[in-house]
Amino acid sequence: MKKRKGVHQTTMNTKKPSITEPIVEKEETLNLEELKEAHEKVVEEKEQQVFTHDQLLEALYWIWDLFERASMTMVLIKDTGDSAYHDRPLKGDAIYVAARRLEWDSGARGVIDSLAQYVHATDDQVTFKANNDVPVVVYILPDDYCLTSADVKLYEHENFKFPNPYERFKEVYNI
Repeated sequence: MKKRKGVHQTTMNTKKPSITEPIVEKEETLNLEELKEAHEKVVEEKEQQVFTHDQLLEALYWIWDLFERASMTMVLIKDTGDSAYHDRPLKGDAIYVAARRLEWDSGARGVIDSLAQYVHATDDQVTFKANNDVPVVVYILPDDYCLTSADVKLYEHENFKFPNPYERFKEVYNI
């Protein structure tokens, strides 16, 4: 056998294992159906993941801080808004907030871009992962007086804004 320049050769008949020899134990075969079932189970668990109040509150403070630094208005909506408005513990699979399109498209958005990375983004919705891996969904909405005349309430030691009136918000944005 010719020795090739730059290639380290080993013999497979030695009794001592070498660092360059592959260690092969029992070869396992994977069933395609088992892989599909395992994948579907992981996807279902991710989709149905529900976070604790403390995890959601930490994510809410995280997104609130980003919007404060960017000097942008943020209103709480969906499960997040309902829980906070009625002073109940947060529940659900994510934090849901809305931002005005005029503010989002302004130069202030650059502050958020520099501090957080998007997980998913479309023209009307952006999803972040907070520092504790809780998804934070931001809806980017055109202006309406229910966003500009937001209701302010104290929740967990901070003032948060809510669409005012909320019924009009649901009617206009269908969220």
